Amino acid sequence: MSDERAAGRFEGRISLGNLITIGTGIVALAAMWGSLQGDFRALAQRVDRGEIRDDKTAEALESIKGAITEMRAEQRATRAEAERIVRQVDRLVERFESLMRASPHPLPKTGNP
Repeated sequence: MSDERAAGRFEGRISLGNLITIGTGIVALAAMWGSLQGDFRALAQRVDRGEIRDDKTAEALESIKGAITEMRAEQRATRAEAERIVRQVDRLVERFESLMRASPHPLPKTGNP
């Protein structure tokens, strides 16, 4: 019966062991809080570096897009110039052929006899 009373009885005293346990808990919580704050700062720095990298990547992509657009415009201009040259050569060939047909003296054949 005395065991039942001892187990169910509450002592209103705070012992040195209780204070040490509470103090250790507070110190552990403070250490954990400080560690989390350091982790949060490190994470925030990583996010900031990532955002800076993303900004640089976006700038590089915009630069590449501009270069591609410029190259396409140059390609179109080159293609148009090449088509113009082909038309001129075709006209020259047609004129040469018409002159050859109209010429009373055919050109001598070249080659080895």
